Amino acid sequence: MWVEKNVGVGRDLSETKFYRDLPMFNVRNIDKVLVLVFLVLLIFGILTLYSASSQKQADTGINFVFTQGIWIFGGLFLVCLITNIRYNLFLSIAYILYGVQIIFLISVLVTGKMALGAQRWISIGGLSFQPSEFAKIIIILTLARMIGDNPQKLKTIKGLIAPVLITLLPMVLIFKQPDLGTAIVFLPVFLSMAWVGGVRLKYFLITIFSGVLSVPFFWYFLKDY
Repeated sequence: MWVEKNVGVGRDLSETKFYRDLPMFNVRNIDKVLVLVFLVLLIFGILTLYSASSQKQADTGINFVFTQGIWIFGGLFLVCLITNIRYNLFLSIAYILYGVQIIFLISVLVTGKMALGAQRWISIGGLSFQPSEFAKIIIILTLARMIGDNPQKLKTIKGLIAPVLITLLPMVLIFKQPDLGTAIVFLPVFLSMAWVGGVRLKYFLITIFSGVLSVPFFWYFLKDY
């Protein structure tokens, strides 16, 4: 496996903090085709926004293209910043990020902003954001850390309990907002992480079957949007 190859064959991965040995990002390894596709989509999006908002801009005086441009440059700045941080750092603090994420998701249910029949947004210092969007990334980091620290966990039913609970907690909190679409995303994330992590096929199929059986339960609690 990738981890075995880079950490060292023959070492006990269950006792190895595998994320400490991950290589640092190298800008020379960037997929140039991916960057080109990104730029094409970016230009197409700006042109589409300009075409769709020109009349509204004339009525309101708000330059939507300029506003979008600010967000684009802000996003590119964050990309450059994050790619120059050793990404094993994020794995080393995955559990901390997970805890902060849970606090934010609970805060949404208590003090979040209601819009279109759902309570998904939270405001801090005048900035509104959806914690559920960050939760998608954090759950991947958390599962990667958990599975990577001890890959043998997924070989038993007992070892699956912790990853399942780790996934279900934010999933249920997001479902309560309600945001079924985002909550469902956690299922393929968990299944793909478990599969790559080496879960036994029979346990993998049992997990899928259990998910299918739970559909009527979720359907019963669905709300009108």
